[in-house]
Amino acid sequence: MPAAQLANAGIPGPIPDDFDFDMHIRIPDGINQPELPFPMRVSHNVAIEDHNNESVFQTLTVKSTAGPRPENLDIGPPLKAPYCYTPEEFSELVESPELCASLAPLPSSLIRLITSARRDRKLVAEQARQTGKEKEKETTTRTKLLGTMKMTTPVQRTFGQPKSIIIPTIYLFNLKNRMPPPLHFFQSSKIDLINHSPKDVPLKYIRPFGLDNLSPQKVHVLDLEKMVVNWGNDDTSECLSPLRFLEASRNLHKALNLLSPDPTDGEPTFANEYRKHYQFFESLDDMEDTFQYWYDFEREARYDLLLGNVLYDENRYATQVGIVLQARLAATGSFS
Repeated sequence: MPAAQLANAGIPGPIPDDFDFDMHIRIPDGINQPELPFPMRVSHNVAIEDHNNESVFQTLTVKSTAGPRPENLDIGPPLKAPYCYTPEEFSELVESPELCASLAPLPSSLIRLITSARRDRKLVAEQARQTGKEKEKETTTRTKLLGTMKMTTPVQRTFGQPKSIIIPTIYLFNLKNRMPPPLHFFQSSKIDLINHSPKDVPLKYIRPFGLDNLSPQKVHVLDLEKMVVNWGNDDTSECLSPLRFLEASRNLHKALNLLSPDPTDGEPTFANEYRKHYQFFESLDDMEDTFQYWYDFEREARYDLLLGNVLYDENRYATQVGIVLQARLAATGSFS
């Protein structure tokens, strides 16, 4: 005896595995009948949504049933098309919770659309508020900024006059704590970089030189290890030209002068001793031509002075430089 025709599926049971279940859970296009009263369409759509939900549930139950399916197991009845709302009607629902309450119950799908639209509108309004707030803040900041750029302590530059150099405070901390930066760090161009971009300068904290190691007080100094990676060290004369050597030496002397107390009763100071140090080399004959030969001794003597409190000794300097230059002449065969 052939199987009975299934009313909803339209075929004899049982329903096969290749049956097009998706086609039967696809909601038909909405019915556009704005002439029907708005409350009536809302009420009908509640019933239509309940019918469609039950039908989809029944169809999906059949789909999930493993074969062979019972011959009388049928899918849900055909889905019904909902009634459409005009854009104006939907906008009224979004804007008026009171209208939604008067039409309740609403289809759950309509509630989700209204909730999403209200959330989107709220987000747009918040973005507009933030934009307006930022523009207002920018206007206020700009108003406060206008007319505030004034020249302080202006300098009249004359031809041939070197520009004024401001020694960075961080350099003073390093010198004070016996961590002198390499000499080429005192070139005017390097000092300008430090002064113009202080936030880019790597720092570290140490216990101040000469204080008890148990002291909790710490000071910030230039992190020389990191700076040397970028700017190099002063191990050889290649870090400076003779003219830059003199420029850096004068700037270093200026820094030491800021740190040194006023001399009393002939008491030596770092500033005075270093001034005699670099002026000795500045006064050498053929200073520029011989720079690369005596630079190593100059560096050694400079660090002796800054780190070891070794006083300037003109005889020692003259002897050491003489030995270096004689060795150089002998090496080139020009010494007689």
